[in-house]
Amino acid sequence: MERHIIPDSENRMILLETLSSIGPLSDTQLLVFVTDLSLMNYFSLHLNLSELEQQGLIEQFRHPFAMLYRITDSGRYMLESFPNIIPQSRRKLLSANVTAYRDRFRSQQLMPCSESRLPDGTTCIRLQLLEKDLLVLDMRLKTSERLSCLEKRWQTIASEIYSLISDTLTEGFHRNRTGPVPETVSLTKSVRGEWTLYMADPPEDPTFSIIISLADEELCRHWARRWSDSCAVLREAIEALLRNSLNN
Repeated sequence: MERHIIPDSENRMILLETLSSIGPLSDTQLLVFVTDLSLMNYFSLHLNLSELEQQGLIEQFRHPFAMLYRITDSGRYMLESFPNIIPQSRRKLLSANVTAYRDRFRSQQLMPCSESRLPDGTTCIRLQLLEKDLLVLDMRLKTSERLSCLEKRWQTIASEIYSLISDTLTEGFHRNRTGPVPETVSLTKSVRGEWTLYMADPPEDPTFSIIISLADEELCRHWARRWSDSCAVLREAIEALLRNSLNN
């Protein structure tokens, strides 16, 4: 018989089990998971997240994708100490869905994307590519088109777009032949040691911009010098890849 009232203790254990099995998640990802599986509603989720955080069983940390929740050592101890709080039926439901949602949420965290409508009627698309917690690529593109299924398009084509940018800007590279970085391009070194390159077209009011991280300063300088001659062709090719990404 279906229960109408689920104890908060059970819901909290389900959240601990979810974070333990899937890994760190944003509040939006947690909401998708628990509502898709009819485990709890929005209000129950956030009340129990707050309680778990106050008890030190979960914690939030900043990630380039979003603020994420993760289980703490105390949370894992609690999960191991009270394994029978979650009924077998709900535990089986969790087990049956963990892998698919883990892959889906991992892709979202490594390849986040968003779009916003601008006052002039155009759309600004933001596409990011991460490696663990390092932002590798952050690209913004203003377009008059509205692309459906942007997340799916980006996840399908992200590696190809990154390769396109790399191949286009690396063309003609020779070590010890790089010159100064153009004034319209910004090159900085992070505390981690990698170099971050910011390129925009046009520089004063960009409709296309790229922030990209590389370990090689000489290569960054070469990319910076190639940008002005390559950005128009690069933009056109990227737009074509996004448009055609779901055709096959």
